[in-house]
Amino acid sequence: MFYAPWYLLYFKKILSDIKEGFYILDINPLSSFIESYVYFSNSRYLLILYLPLIFYGLLKTKSKFRTENNTLLSYLIVSFIPFTISPMIPAKYIIFSYPAFIILVANGIAQFKRAYITAIVIFVVILLSGIELWGYVNYDDFDWKDLSEYLKPNIQEGDVIV
Repeated sequence: MFYAPWYLLYFKKILSDIKEGFYILDINPLSSFIESYVYFSNSRYLLILYLPLIFYGLLKTKSKFRTENNTLLSYLIVSFIPFTISPMIPAKYIIFSYPAFIILVANGIAQFKRAYITAIVIFVVILLSGIELWGYVNYDDFDWKDLSEYLKPNIQEGDVIV
């Protein structure tokens, strides 16, 4: 209820932007980039967990592995470049950076010294993944046998079934 007055202003702004029945949202490169990584991580909540893990892993990595992490990080940075040219790029075009993204997340998880912290983080990742997948595939199982039994006595020659 607190936000109700703001909805009116929001819809007034949207309706004023619509001209001749056509509307395109204001899209910027950063929001498109973040949405692509939300698509990769399958959840906004997981992305919120993954980003600190990536930065923690980059900070805690020993110096001999730092160049490998910089290479992986460059994949993520390079994947941002297409969004500066055109912010409406589907995530499938930057899928090449997904393995680097996952390896950096795994590196962040591996940097924890205590096993119980690592176990808790992995449990939270699995839990958030399961929550996001709840109802992901919802098949409507239509009973075709009953339909065919209904049609047999009611169909006449020359009827077209669509």
